[in-house]
Amino acid sequence: MDEPSLPILLPAWLARAAISRADLARAVGVDASQITRWCAGPARPDGAVLPAICSALALSHREAVMLYEAAGVALAPELRIGEAPS
Repeated sequence: MDEPSLPILLPAWLARAAISRADLARAVGVDASQITRWCAGPARPDGAVLPAICSALALSHREAVMLYEAAGVALAPELRIGEAPS
C-alpha cells in the first residue's frame, strides 16, 4: 500500500494544527501560493524548508518521516533512528 501523498497529508496537518496556509508560509519563509501548490500537488517543498514545516505543524517523528518521504527528500540526520551519523 502506498504512503499518503503530500496533497493528503499537508492539508490534514494544517487543519489539525489550526494553521492557515498563509501562517505556514510565513513560518517557513515562502509565499502562500507555494503552500497552495504543495497542497494541490504535484509540487513538493524543497528539503531546506522541511524542518521549519515540521516545527510549525508540531509533527511527530513518524509524521516528519512521512513528510520527507512525500516530498521525495532524503531524511535529515536527526530523523534517522538506529543509523550512525555519517
